[in-house]
Amino acid sequence: MKLLDNESSSGLLDLTPDVLRGLLEAADIAEESLLHSIVDYTPPNVYDLVDEEMIYSKAQQGHREWTYRRILCSKNFKTEGKILREEIAVFTRNLLKKSYHPSLLEAFTSCKLIPLDKNPGIRPIGVREVLRRIVGKTVSGFLEEEIKEAAGLLQVCADHNAGAEPAVHAMSQVFEEEGTDRILLIDASNAFNQMNRSAALHNIQIVCQEMALYIISTYRSPSRLFICGGGEVLSQEGTTQGYPLATPWNSVNTYIMIENLRAHCPIVKQVWLTYDSAEGGRVAQL
Repeated sequence: MKLLDNESSSGLLDLTPDVLRGLLEAADIAEESLLHSIVDYTPPNVYDLVDEEMIYSKAQQGHREWTYRRILCSKNFKTEGKILREEIAVFTRNLLKKSYHPSLLEAFTSCKLIPLDKNPGIRPIGVREVLRRIVGKTVSGFLEEEIKEAAGLLQVCADHNAGAEPAVHAMSQVFEEEGTDRILLIDASNAFNQMNRSAALHNIQIVCQEMALYIISTYRSPSRLFICGGGEVLSQEGTTQGYPLATPWNSVNTYIMIENLRAHCPIVKQVWLTYDSAEGGRVAQL
């Protein structure tokens, strides 16, 4: 087990040829795993509950949104702040209810890309624009219960109460059980960026149709990622870490894999945090 300490990461990496190559390799094409079912219809009026008060709440969260937070939440901008919150709420509702051509959302989906030092390796982090962060927080908060239901109880990153802590205690108890020989820990490599986007865009319409149109409109075309220090790459696969909806979408997307594993190995006990997991059982089953 890798022990985490203050020296496990040295922060940002310099933009060397090896670092740039690692960022480009994050766009590898993954294998497909498609669901086949009837796509349910979600009435558009469901999203009318997204209002300026919800935008006000989400704009107050996070340290990167201080400029937007001042305009949207400060008493110095009473009328102007309320009007801007209402316009952002309308924009959010439209993204949830309608499909837009990717060219109309190019500025909305583009972002900066920075390489963090994983020690060893590279972790590509997307620094999304503030407006998209606020909209993403609003969508994930509004659809919180739908995302939890779609991701299932074994995916603890779907904003379940207490998050990963009860999963750690649960696997500790599983390890002490008589029927457990060992615990298998799986640490996925750069999984956020290697998810098959085409398959995930198809499956989201079946697994969690409430946020399907928003995800499809913002991810069906490669978004532009501007590398700090020079250069540009296209985000063609997966989701870029650093975006509020990246984890909820990945949590929903893992539902298929988790259920397939449960069907093939029902005796093995498992728990997931995005694409990282822990399984406990007999050696032969693992």
